[in-house]
Amino acid sequence: MTKIRIERVQDSHECDTCGFSAADGARVFFDDVLKIELHPVAACFDGVDFDDDDIYREILRELGTNVVFSTEYGYFGRVLRSFGHQVATVDAPGR
Repeated sequence: MTKIRIERVQDSHECDTCGFSAADGARVFFDDVLKIELHPVAACFDGVDFDDDDIYREILRELGTNVVFSTEYGYFGRVLRSFGHQVATVDAPGR
């Protein structure tokens, strides 16, 4: 099975009017090869943020798995692990 490493990345934005905002993203490696980059964008409006389910859903798509909609938080991570893939989440260097 695939060894998957998720490096969590973050963006931040400071605005005099709106205040501070932050957004999370990830870089995903399959067997130490970069396969997915989910770029976070922190902004006053229309920022881009990826939670764990968003990241796991993209990993499943990259692996060629048919992804169905689920409102159950954690579903995509459980599906990924049920296939026997090793998943590790770490902070990106410099974070």
